[in-house]
Amino acid sequence: MTASDTPSVKPAVKKKKNGNQGAVVLFILLLGVGGAGFGLGFTQKFVPIDAVSPDTTPTKITTIATSGPTATAPATTATGGATTPATSNSSANTTGPATGTGTNPATGSAAGTTVATGPATGTAGGTSSSTPSALKKAYWIETSGWDKAGYAITVYINDHPVGNFDVIDRTEDVTKFVVPGENKVRFEAKSLPAENRNDFTGAFLTVTINQGQKTSAKEFTDAQPVIEYKRKVTETTDFDETKEFAAI
Repeated sequence: MTASDTPSVKPAVKKKKNGNQGAVVLFILLLGVGGAGFGLGFTQKFVPIDAVSPDTTPTKITTIATSGPTATAPATTATGGATTPATSNSSANTTGPATGTGTNPATGSAAGTTVATGPATGTAGGTSSSTPSALKKAYWIETSGWDKAGYAITVYINDHPVGNFDVIDRTEDVTKFVVPGENKVRFEAKSLPAENRNDFTGAFLTVTINQGQKTSAKEFTDAQPVIEYKRKVTETTDFDETKEFAAI
């Protein structure tokens, strides 16, 4: 081997050594990148980034209740599509609805509406009104006596004014003012001036309440007097008297 052949061997050995170092560096870089990717994936799997909503406002409940005894009315709470009844110690005479709205703290979206509704307006224990049974008889007023008897008589049945009577031969149906059982009739007699008084000292005006059967608008049969009220022309003062009768 000649001296000129020796230098050609050493450069070849040095090039091979530099190639091994590059491979090691590349391997280390790949290993580092792979480890970083594995760590990121592991973290994302067990602690998802979007597990917590950015809007996590706390639940807010607003209640509006009407006046009355303190009470909590029955309510239903709708959360995430499910309905859960709520317990209540509401009083029986609590009146009026109470409304509230809620927000789901996990998703930040409206979870539903909480509505508390009290019992319908009424009185504790219940109050009922019954309609009186129909009357079996008709009732009407008739006047008799003399014209110009010196009085005008106003009649009230159960505190309802039914007419003013100062002439004879007048008929007035008063059935609608009468109730089954006891009825109160008030007679208010006003004295009239001399021009409304008969010269006959025996003149009088009688107002009679009858019961019987009604055959037409102004005709009645089977008349049975239940109250009679009379004022005489010789009297000159006012009168205010009350009588009673039982209707059937």
